[in-house]
Amino acid sequence: MPDAEPKYPFSELPALLTGMARTTAHAARGWLGASCRAAVGNLSETVGLLALSDARVDLQMAIERSGQEVTFFFFKHDLPVSRSARLSVSLTLAPEPIAAPGAESETAAQGVGPTDYKIALPWFAMRAAVLPSPAPYLPPDATLEEVVLLGLGSSQDRVLAVVPEPRNRRTIRSVARGEITDFHPVGGLWDAGPFLAVVDALRAYSSDPSTYTSPYALPGSKIQRNDLHATLDFLAAASNGAAAAVADERDPDDGDPPRKRSETGQHCPCDHPDDECPYFVPLPPDLAKALPATVVTRLGADLSLRLGAGGHITAADKKGAPLDLNLDLRPSGRPAALITLAPPPILRTGPLREAILAKAAASGDLAEAFSPGKHAEWTAYFDEARDGAVVFRSSGEEDRDQIEVVALAHPRRVVLAWMRVEVKEEPELSIDMKDAEIFHDSPPSADRKLAADDAGRFFTFFRQLRDWLSFL
Repeated sequence: MPDAEPKYPFSELPALLTGMARTTAHAARGWLGASCRAAVGNLSETVGLLALSDARVDLQMAIERSGQEVTFFFFKHDLPVSRSARLSVSLTLAPEPIAAPGAESETAAQGVGPTDYKIALPWFAMRAAVLPSPAPYLPPDATLEEVVLLGLGSSQDRVLAVVPEPRNRRTIRSVARGEITDFHPVGGLWDAGPFLAVVDALRAYSSDPSTYTSPYALPGSKIQRNDLHATLDFLAAASNGAAAAVADERDPDDGDPPRKRSETGQHCPCDHPDDECPYFVPLPPDLAKALPATVVTRLGADLSLRLGAGGHITAADKKGAPLDLNLDLRPSGRPAALITLAPPPILRTGPLREAILAKAAASGDLAEAFSPGKHAEWTAYFDEARDGAVVFRSSGEEDRDQIEVVALAHPRRVVLAWMRVEVKEEPELSIDMKDAEIFHDSPPSADRKLAADDAGRFFTFFRQLRDWLSFL
């Protein structure tokens, strides 16, 4: 017997959005029909017709997972619960576009064929699918599943392929314009060059946070899909179902009375008996032909998931990684969707980055390590390098005390430091720093080497980036 299809969160989406869209289109048709009927016998008076220009249907859902239980919330305001997944969906209905003179007169059907996905990622986070042939990028004896790929420029003409674990197999391959260089530890020391190149790439991304777009395909078998894949599939099905439901509410072009709802296997959305809904009174034929039909023009969704092993939604207090994305789906013709991912949470941005940098700037340990007895020099250097500073997490998210790496650079000097901090976000963001240390300081005369443990802070970052990309 074939494996049973797993039960996924958000499986109610297609039915919910289909019903909401159909009810909206039904009401729009009803408003117009009611205003037409009100005009009968009053033609001597100024009469207006009430027609829908466009409408947006919003739906918010959240789930909380506790053990094997999943609880759903439909809400209009924040609820005092710990959520491991949130979804906000916006479905837009508008008049059917009118073809320009000389153009094809018939509008393309909606929801035809499978959804054509594209994905937009931060340009430093590369997928093997964008490479013409992955083989040259694989270090010796490495597989694609073991490797994480990092683009070192927005043009992606230089790529690092890193095997971050296990410790005794760590290796880095640099591929730049066909030239391949492999890096291994020598005497327990790593060449700092590849790591500093990653810092430069992340600094460049912070000043140019653009994305690259590439084709994206969901796993062919539903059994192989994780909770992210399934939710994307549900959203596409919701868009298709909504488009079909809205089309079913259109007036017939020939002026014949609309079909009884029993013929379509559906019931009136406003709970009238099958053939007694006043909204089903046909419009005057000329008016029905003159007004464009209502269609679904867009489905937008903001999705926030916390995924654990295998890409399944995990409880907020369990090991896992956040994944935030936006979906923009257009259902006309062959449905097309663009998935845009936020930067991975291991790369610190926003208020958290600023709070960590503030602690680093005030750290006496870092000031003393930078210039013993001359702390003002640390302050001056930090002020110059702060805007381009890179901060990333180099410990597991489940660890209470997190290791944050702060990379500071300007043309005269590159400093890499680590800080052990406790991050508290409730009731407001605060950082408690335990200790800090500079582990690399590279003025031109310095030895460009990293000890194994110091390089390991980068390898932990690489592993988490690989795991984050694996959810896709």
